Amino acid sequence: MTQFKYTAKKSDGKTTTSTMRANTVAEVSTELKRQGMTLLSASEVKQAKSGFAALFQSKPKPAKRIKMEELVVFTRQLSTMISAGIPLLESLEVLQEQTDNMGFKLVLASIVEKVRIAANGGVRFLPLSR
Repeated sequence: MTQFKYTAKKSDGKTTTSTMRANTVAEVSTELKRQGMTLLSASEVKQAKSGFAALFQSKPKPAKRIKMEELVVFTRQLSTMISAGIPLLESLEVLQEQTDNMGFKLVLASIVEKVRIAANGGVRFLPLSR
């Protein structure tokens, strides 16, 4: 099934916009008629990759190059925060706020968003047990 975004007119004349899963636009129209609404427009919603695959879907182009020293400091700080029990998402958000390099800040914003999506999608990074 495909996700469709639609605009429909209710029986009271008000317009509503929402999404619905269906195989075709015709099915969307039929379901809305059953609910007493008239379909005005519908379009297929492109599904973004979710979960682990979303982490690697796209990369933002940084405004300027990230220096090795800055990356080393970031990695050490992230390691320290994770070792202290601070959740990954919270650690990344803090480090994103602290950086002055706008390009690095954009990269971190993208990583934070993708980790947030993965976390909400049910993907969990479990410790390996031996």
